[in-house]
Amino acid sequence: MVVHLLSELHRCSYSPRESYESLVLPMYRWLLDQGVRFEFSTEVTDIDFVFDGDRKRLSAFERGVC
Repeated sequence: MVVHLLSELHRCSYSPRESYESLVLPMYRWLLDQGVRFEFSTEVTDIDFVFDGDRKRLSAFERGVC
């Protein structure tokens, strides 16, 4: 659902500040509330996906320090 909504954002015009306050910050807070742990100064080096019919889901990723 979220990915579908994100793909439609090109139809809206936001300033960088409005984008952060109306999209990025609420999503960041929601993810924190869901137990997501953010690690900064890292890079994703590999991503594994699981395919289930027409759906694709991230199953694992490897990370390294920048």
